Amino acid sequence: RAQTEVMRRLVYIQPDPGVRLGTTEPDAPTRGGAPGYLSALVKSVGTVKGSHSILRELEDLRDLNLRIAELGSVAALQGNQVGAAVEQAWEAVAPTTTTDASPDRAWSIEDPADVKLLADRLYAEAPRFVGAGFPTYCRLKVEAAGARLADEVVQRFVYPPGSSRSSFVQAAVSAWARGQVEWQQPDPTRLMELLGPVDVPYRERRLMFVLAGVNRLYGEVDTRPDAPRRSTLDALKTQAWQLLEQLRAAPRLAMGAVTDTDLAFLGADLSDEAVFGNPEAFGVEHDAGFRTLFATYRASLATQLADSSLPLWDAFVRLTGEWRPADRRALLSRYLGFPLWDALIFPTVAFSALPQFTPITVSQFSPLTASALPTPDTGKLKGVSLHHFGGFVDAAWRENDYLWGRLDAVELILRMLRESRPAAAASTPASRAQAADQAGPRLRPALTAVLTSESDLGRVVELRERLQADVDELP
Repeated sequence: RAQTEVMRRLVYIQPDPGVRLGTTEPDAPTRGGAPGYLSALVKSVGTVKGSHSILRELEDLRDLNLRIAELGSVAALQGNQVGAAVEQAWEAVAPTTTTDASPDRAWSIEDPADVKLLADRLYAEAPRFVGAGFPTYCRLKVEAAGARLADEVVQRFVYPPGSSRSSFVQAAVSAWARGQVEWQQPDPTRLMELLGPVDVPYRERRLMFVLAGVNRLYGEVDTRPDAPRRSTLDALKTQAWQLLEQLRAAPRLAMGAVTDTDLAFLGADLSDEAVFGNPEAFGVEHDAGFRTLFATYRASLATQLADSSLPLWDAFVRLTGEWRPADRRALLSRYLGFPLWDALIFPTVAFSALPQFTPITVSQFSPLTASALPTPDTGKLKGVSLHHFGGFVDAAWRENDYLWGRLDAVELILRMLRESRPAAAASTPASRAQAADQAGPRLRPALTAVLTSESDLGRVVELRERLQADVDELP
């Protein structure tokens, strides 16, 4: 749950990386460089080799970010198309009393009845908008909703995650759904009617998509007098997260309406290991049991989720009335146009199994990446000697490494925070002065505070004095 702006960053600490991330050979002691964003990962993974202990994880993260970037590119290209479709749909359903002829009239609706009318229209437009791929999209929605139902059944029986019984329940629910007449019909209309309120994953995706739109608007804060206020965006995020938490709890509550008798066929029969090999046959044999389970689960969700999105719409109307049309349109198109967005994007998401829609930036914290203070000719760290056992030999060496670690962390944290600003761009500093500039005006007082607080390091008095002199020379 995040009720304000959030920057996600993976930080890995490596006291002796051997080779700086993004280089092909060891650097001179005075050089540094913080890893950048996706481009740095792409360029560097082939060169860090075995000197980085999390190389495999960096490769996985690189691949994840690439897939996220591809999806973001697809979504961005479809933005204007979805926006135009929303305006056309509003033209078709707008009240006859509407006299506003401005091009932004479709983005100024506030009556919940009009909102529902437009949303229904867009939902009905989705098959034509997507074309031949729409039936596949519908069946993927059923698979996702069935997986959620199966998860609740597994939780009810307390089957261990990944166990044979958990896997079989998932497969059996999916096989039963695929065996229904509605699934096999070329026209997915009846399939969508059957799914109805059980499509909780669709509602979750809509809320997450709206949240992503709110997050994008944080970059507009303080850029102009009429920009969205941070407090307004925080309030919208709070409302969206409250609804998301309620939505995620709904399937568990719905499963509470299912009796043990209704679930008996999934409990007793699974004691026979012979059923595990044929979920399709199990679905056919227990069709009546699955129908009762589905009907009870569906009815409970329908009661819980009736008008569940109205609070978010009310918050949107209340908080964004003074926004300029472009900002309002950016968010409203995500809310009203989501049936079209989802039909375009969800098949890609379903097959790529993306766990999220925002990339994760990487920062390496090491003596090589912190460069605002001059590095001794012999290097910063003493404990790396004697095959990294030097710290066990001399207490002064331990104090030396501890102090350098704190000072480097101050610089790298400040640089990371400033790089996270919407208008900032991560780059590798080419000099000490540039590294200090990236850390910002708080660097010198922060380093001084560290040195002052570590006055009891009596074995490295000379080092502390020299470092204080270097700090005093910072801008």
